[in-house]
Amino acid sequence: MSLVVCGIYPSVNAAYRAKASSLNVSRTAVYGKLNGIYLVLVLRCYLERMPVVLDPELPMAIDVFPCEDGHAQEPSLCESVLQTVKADELWIADRNMCTQGFLFGISTASSDFLIREHKTLP
Repeated sequence: MSLVVCGIYPSVNAAYRAKASSLNVSRTAVYGKLNGIYLVLVLRCYLERMPVVLDPELPMAIDVFPCEDGHAQEPSLCESVLQTVKADELWIADRNMCTQGFLFGISTASSDFLIREHKTLP
């Protein structure tokens, strides 16, 4: 399914049609296997739209915070992100992560942040 994630094929069905003879499984079996792991297929969307922790020394993402709710907003994932904060780190984020709880959580962990202020921040 990396062929779909990487954009080589536009859909699971297209990838299946192209590789059906070498897969030796039915289309139903492929979709049955994918049921419940849909998040893996849209990894590219997470990297573009969801909170991702980037290590600038590597430079690569070291944490991704997937959510099965396709309508979830970034602030709903703040608790998961805060569990990964360590002392003496600098967290850079967009204004959608600018909530009191997130900012205080970073500060409580003895880290710093550079986050654009959201207009709803009191």
